[in-house]
Amino acid sequence: MNIKAYQVIRSNRSKYAFEFTSRGIKNVTKIVELKETNERNIYNLSLGDILGGKVYFNNVTNNKDTDTVMQTIGDIVIMFTSAIKERMGFVMGNTPARTRLYQMYLSNNLEKVQEIFLVAGLKNDGTGYELFEKGKNYNGFLVRRK
Repeated sequence: MNIKAYQVIRSNRSKYAFEFTSRGIKNVTKIVELKETNERNIYNLSLGDILGGKVYFNNVTNNKDTDTVMQTIGDIVIMFTSAIKERMGFVMGNTPARTRLYQMYLSNNLEKVQEIFLVAGLKNDGTGYELFEKGKNYNGFLVRRK
């Protein structure tokens, strides 16, 4: 898949935050925040909408530009991990449907993603991570630069 990403700017809302405008049915400013976790070099990735100056992480935009938004998120993770390759990004949807969306995107683009990243899935039984496999369901996803 060769989708052009949206233009991204650094955000002043947090230490590692980036903004872009989703252009579809309406223009919506999106924010991607990467926040340090308790685990060394693992950063939780959150996607939200900025509406009326406030950030909403549970909003469903339905702007019909999912592929472009996902490509933009991927580009942000590439940029974020390029400076310090030990950084890892963790993604987990705030709903099972959102987690499935992330899993479908990873599955559909796995070869391209694996050119740059090692991808692990958080096992549903809570026993840790394993290398991502198509067709298996996971609770979240961890990516690390090769």
